[in-house]
Amino acid sequence: MNTSPSVADVSASVPGLGKLFIGRSSSGETWDTGSDLIKRVRLYPYEYLPIDAIWGNGDSYMDGSGGVSLPITANADSRAMIETSSGGTTLQQQYAEMQLYPGLCASGVFINWDGAPNGFVDVSTQMATYAQMIALLSHNRFLINSPLKRSVMSGGDLAFTTALQAALAAAYPGNYFNAQAILAAHATSPGDDADVAAGVVPTSLLQGDGAHLTTAAMGFVWADATVGIKAVLSAKGW
Repeated sequence: MNTSPSVADVSASVPGLGKLFIGRSSSGETWDTGSDLIKRVRLYPYEYLPIDAIWGNGDSYMDGSGGVSLPITANADSRAMIETSSGGTTLQQQYAEMQLYPGLCASGVFINWDGAPNGFVDVSTQMATYAQMIALLSHNRFLINSPLKRSVMSGGDLAFTTALQAALAAAYPGNYFNAQAILAAHATSPGDDADVAAGVVPTSLLQGDGAHLTTAAMGFVWADATVGIKAVLSAKGW
């Protein structure tokens, strides 16, 4: 309200049919007075994000696996974040999902995290799809989070992801977020030394499947004091 921070409630049960009370009373037409009185309301015929809210789009790193996702971490830190994501999706499917929500493209902050490049074709195809996604936005408040290299990936997948990370960093220097580097910096020694040397996510920061981040790892990505997503958004005034 009136430029105050957005509030997210990810556990609310919204009925299929209900009433929306505008005011401070759920019975009758009792209206409070004073500074808390709602004096003006704007209704939108489509999805709308407050300027400080985040729209998360991507695969299971956004949608959640093992109860861990970027939106869960952000919401727990009182940063409003909604997500339109599905685990195991390709980047092209994520782009198609974006097109279903034109209202969300108009405001807020957009973060895409295709953590595991499922169904990749080649770097040029992926980069073209990223460009299409960004073209849907009517603002420049976006972060492209790096796909992650993990030891369970094949040699071909690792090479592809390495090349894609470099291409994203070059194409979007002010809007590329290097989660891979943050996770390497939070490795526990000596158990993760070999992983860091190989350029993959430290095993100690992965769930048992070797693919998805632990709660602690996601926390590092979000809230690392100097280079986490939260710090980046704050520095940019987003």
